[in-house]
Amino acid sequence: MLTLKIDGRTVEAPAGATLLSVATEAGIEIPAICHHSSLEPYGACRLCLVEVTHPSWKGKTKLVTSCSYLVEEGLEVMTATPTIVYYRKVLLGMLLAQCPGSKTVVELHRRFGGPVELEYSAKPDAVDCILCGLCVRVCEEHSTSAIAHRHRSVLRDIALPESEHHGCVGCGACALVCPTGFIKFVREEGRWEVWGHDFDLPVATVHVERCHSCGRCEEVCPVQVPRIVLTASGDSYSYISPAFCQGCGLCVAACPSDAIWQEPYPAQELMARIRTLAEREPHVVAFVCPRSPFPPGMRDKVIELPCIGRVTLPMILAALAAGARRVLLIGRDQETCFFDNGEDVARLTADLAGRMAHMMGFGAGRVEVRVPERGRTGPLDLLKEELQRKNEPNPYADELPPAVEADNYDEVAVMLRALCERGITPDIADWKAVLPTTQGADTLIFVNRLLILDHLAYALADAFVLRGQVHRALNALKRLGIDADVLSGSAGCTGSAEAFQRDAEAIKARGAKRVLCLCPESAAGLKEHLPGVEVEPLRDFMVQRAQQVEAPAEHLRVAAPAGMKLPELPGVEWVESEELPPHPEGTFSFSLSGEMCKLLKARGEITDRLGASHFLCDCPADYLRSVLFLRQGAWCTSLAQPITLLELACRANGGAGNG
Repeated sequence: MLTLKIDGRTVEAPAGATLLSVATEAGIEIPAICHHSSLEPYGACRLCLVEVTHPSWKGKTKLVTSCSYLVEEGLEVMTATPTIVYYRKVLLGMLLAQCPGSKTVVELHRRFGGPVELEYSAKPDAVDCILCGLCVRVCEEHSTSAIAHRHRSVLRDIALPESEHHGCVGCGACALVCPTGFIKFVREEGRWEVWGHDFDLPVATVHVERCHSCGRCEEVCPVQVPRIVLTASGDSYSYISPAFCQGCGLCVAACPSDAIWQEPYPAQELMARIRTLAEREPHVVAFVCPRSPFPPGMRDKVIELPCIGRVTLPMILAALAAGARRVLLIGRDQETCFFDNGEDVARLTADLAGRMAHMMGFGAGRVEVRVPERGRTGPLDLLKEELQRKNEPNPYADELPPAVEADNYDEVAVMLRALCERGITPDIADWKAVLPTTQGADTLIFVNRLLILDHLAYALADAFVLRGQVHRALNALKRLGIDADVLSGSAGCTGSAEAFQRDAEAIKARGAKRVLCLCPESAAGLKEHLPGVEVEPLRDFMVQRAQQVEAPAEHLRVAAPAGMKLPELPGVEWVESEELPPHPEGTFSFSLSGEMCKLLKARGEITDRLGASHFLCDCPADYLRSVLFLRQGAWCTSLAQPITLLELACRANGGAGNG
């Protein structure tokens, strides 16, 4: 770090930083109207002039533009000397004469130039453009170079994209960085207009019958357009106003139930295009945004979407399932994009997809978000680099898993389960890294392949829900003096005999004497392959231990359907009711049907009427489904929360933790 002084204050700054950035970080204001942190310094407006000196200069000073001058050890910076104040006043007076109607210029003159009075003759036919060059530079550095400066001196102006082949893609970056609002970016229903050109918007539409009001679309939208609405009949669903939708597609990527779509990007065509790129050499699937220009010969090597945040988890995993060696999400500069959180959303999606790819044996480093260098050719140079890169072959290239035909989580779950049926055991190392496990313990908590569902649900719940259950169980076991480790498997809750046999062999290799199954149904399948090993549901084991302890200070009233066999648990008051619907049966699905939504909603409302705080979930899948339906951000009509027997028993045994 370098040490310097700004207006007498000692500050530290890293080498390579500019005076303007260091002053801004220190809370010292220096006016600048042609500067943007995402663009190379330009120094056109000269408003950021400061006076600098150094002890070695023997009292000499010089004027420099703070946006481009780099920090030096021992430098002394003065931001408001009489000379600087005079020059700023002259410059602002000239700007005011050029743009007398600009609110930005008027405000700057008021703050740094004194009373707002015209000291120079106003420019005839004045407009609000101050020729700062921000629009040209952002288009050159982070878009398609559709606009440019032309002429010199007093004739200098902006060459607009006027011809038929103007190259403008309507990204609006120029309007976003324009300091005076001269560039108009008009939004009307279904279209953008900028520089006199119209661009169609891929407005998002909701399939009401598929929506279960989770609220994810509300959370990711950069302009807060989606709204969960409640009808007079008590139904709820997301509504996206076509008059305000910006067309970024982030809501499409966030929706877990395939309830949102954009007409210009049909899901089936997108998935087919993904498979085509994944299957042909060099097996690289690259997603790009319109701000990344490519020549005609390269456009068939990429998939263009409104924003890389529009890329979904199923799209990425579908590419890997089709043989892709590498999946790229090529962004642009997020700070100069109207969809200002699109790249952040893309990084979260890519990170989860990468973890799942590693977990299922596709290998590490398969998925990445990359931002090209500045300049029109930046994206092309990056793509050429990636296409020439030597990537490790896809391990399933010789025998691909089932194709992911639809852009939804259920299709991905089917594909991953098929890999498990082939004998692939999900790698549990990352999932259990935060858990208080004991390596080599002779007690194992067996989670089979439920961690696949837990990873897919993470995108919606922002937490590993089932890992939280295991965390509580491990803490409770430690209080009972039992050390345990956690193991995954290839079998499902009711898997094939071959799958259970494979999992049993893995358990034998660990030397386990006791196996506690997170899914109660999988205990029966494992038991016959593990003679001499104690195998039982984790839930039952913890319930038995809980019945031997004193009741905790806090009691819970828990609602359950009448007729269930409910154990006596310390601190639990059961409220049985025939009103409560039975626990849902069938395969777990992220795309909740209308009937399933009504059932889940009814459980909460009836639980409230019964005066209970929780309703009982029969198995991990039922609990996961309920947590997703009632997640924070969803439109909930009750205060009741789901809970499992395992969680109740762990609570009695003193287990805590959320994984």
